[in-house]
Amino acid sequence: MSQPNQPENNEGLVFILGEIKGQLTSLTTVIGSIQDHQQAMETRLRTLENAWAKLLGASAAAGALAGFIIDVVLK
Repeated sequence: MSQPNQPENNEGLVFILGEIKGQLTSLTTVIGSIQDHQQAMETRLRTLENAWAKLLGASAAAGALAGFIIDVVLK
C-alpha cells in the first residue's frame, strides 16, 4: 500500500498540476483573444455612433435652415 508522500503519488500530482497549468495557459490565451475582439468591436461601435450623431446634427441643422428659409420666403 502506498503512502501519500511516496514518489509515484507525487509524480501523478505533478502530472495533473502540469495539465491544469497547461489548460490555464490556454484559457488565458483565449480570454486575451476575446478581449482584443471585444475592444475592436467597441471601437467600431463608437465610430458608428459618432458618425450617426454627426448625421443627426447635420440633419437638424439642415431642417432648421430649411424652416428659416421657407419662413422668410413666405413672409
